[in-house]
Amino acid sequence: MLINLSIQNFALIKDIAIDFENNMSIITGETGAGKSIILGALSLIMGKRADLDVVRDKKSKCIIETYFKITKKRFKAFFDDHDLDFDEECIIRREILPSGKSRAFINDSPVKLNALQQLSRHLIDIHSQHQTLDLNDENYQYNLIDAVASNESLLKKYQTAYLDYTTLLKRIQDLEKSKQEAQKNLDYNNFLLNELKEIELESVDLNVLETKQNQLSNVNLIKEELAKVHQILDHEEIGVLEQLNESYRSLSKISEFGDELKQFAERINSCIIELQDLDQSIENQADQLEDDPLELEKTNQQLQHIYKLQEKHQAADITELIDIKNQLEDQVFTDSNIDREIEKLKNQSEKLREDCLKLAEKLTKNRKSAAKVIIKHVENQLALLGINEAKFLIDITKSEQLNRLGKDSMQWKFSANKGADPKSLAKIASGGELSRISLSLKNLLAQKSKLPTLIFDEIDTGVSGDIAVKMGNIMKEMGNNMQLVCITHLPQIAAKGKQHYKVYKYTEDDKTFSNIQKLNEDQRIKEITNMLGGDANSQAAKSHAQTLFNN
Repeated sequence: MLINLSIQNFALIKDIAIDFENNMSIITGETGAGKSIILGALSLIMGKRADLDVVRDKKSKCIIETYFKITKKRFKAFFDDHDLDFDEECIIRREILPSGKSRAFINDSPVKLNALQQLSRHLIDIHSQHQTLDLNDENYQYNLIDAVASNESLLKKYQTAYLDYTTLLKRIQDLEKSKQEAQKNLDYNNFLLNELKEIELESVDLNVLETKQNQLSNVNLIKEELAKVHQILDHEEIGVLEQLNESYRSLSKISEFGDELKQFAERINSCIIELQDLDQSIENQADQLEDDPLELEKTNQQLQHIYKLQEKHQAADITELIDIKNQLEDQVFTDSNIDREIEKLKNQSEKLREDCLKLAEKLTKNRKSAAKVIIKHVENQLALLGINEAKFLIDITKSEQLNRLGKDSMQWKFSANKGADPKSLAKIASGGELSRISLSLKNLLAQKSKLPTLIFDEIDTGVSGDIAVKMGNIMKEMGNNMQLVCITHLPQIAAKGKQHYKVYKYTEDDKTFSNIQKLNEDQRIKEITNMLGGDANSQAAKSHAQTLFNN
């Protein structure tokens, strides 16, 4: 339950703190006094996005803070899931900084807005004036009947399956759209792929191939120059090797005369061995080289093929060509198997559709059971509120197609007069009738959801007189089981509250502010007298107000 609300630097409010109690509390005040500002502050606690325009003094931050009394049994799981410290006195705070940045806290730990939204929907419900008109909104109707039917987990399970189903249908639709284009591309992609497959790219080394081409193109020149080198190295009289051998023989004769001379001989001998090996390799290479025009032509063709493919596919090297080949293989495989893929996905979608239908059937069954409960409750409540012959119907039929809410078509119907056939609620119900129906439904929801705090913002719109007294009695009874805060302009309802708060304006330093005060009994009688439109000094007006208050 809501224990305290403090508001600083918000709209017309400078700094106020309100202590709330259990049962039914009333908030009154003239139009424009600031009642809606209090609701606006609470909406920020419930996770609504902040607007810098609501900050009165742009040099200071706006702070809205609430204290809720909560139970460990109901809320411990939420605090564990969000890694927050649990305390039975839960503090929720919103701050709007002068920069426009907004911050949210639960028990002094920073949180995101969705955490506030998740927590607050189990703490408090604000029924604003426009929600009476929401009775005609399909989403509101489904939310309400599903709440009474306890369909929350079932609906979530259905909507997960339905999302999977519709996603798969979209995939099938996209594949069928691309099928014709895929068939057009298949032949061309196959042609490109075969071009790349003509050469075993994975076994090609372009550097080796280009070296081979250079050698075959210059075989005679290479052989000629190798022969010259061989002659220089191995000529019998003037060759390098013969001269080195002569040098080695000379050094060998004197090597015994010193280690340094011995090392000279050894180093010369090493050069001889290395040059002999080099000479043999040159001779072998020269013997292997042959003028082969056919091999040269083959190599040229292979290189030209590779160069053209690189240019065609804008590939920098063989590796990129291999990547392109692999991509083409994947695309050709996909295009070739598109019919098989579509068939496979259709089978999967049919299975998902069957799952959705089974879940939708359960939703329908639960909704029809809940509809009976709602109808009986609303008709009983309307009888208490002066519509004795009211007929309220919730007509649920199966629709042709699955949708995000199941497979139901639902229409709410109403008749206020005996003998009149119930017609669409949106077309026939007056404002006062909608207010009474809305109160009846909120009463039922409060019982079902065990919501600790409910706030009515002028739910009594369109009613007066004895009906207002009866609405006040229902609210008072609701307040016996929960914390109920009612913002009203009707004295008949204001008199029913256990606590009464008045919102008013005052001026300070040529600035207008809103404030709120809790009224004592005498102040309440005076406020109810003013709400009745009577003279505050008139004994008759006071007596009327006293009578309302005592009853």
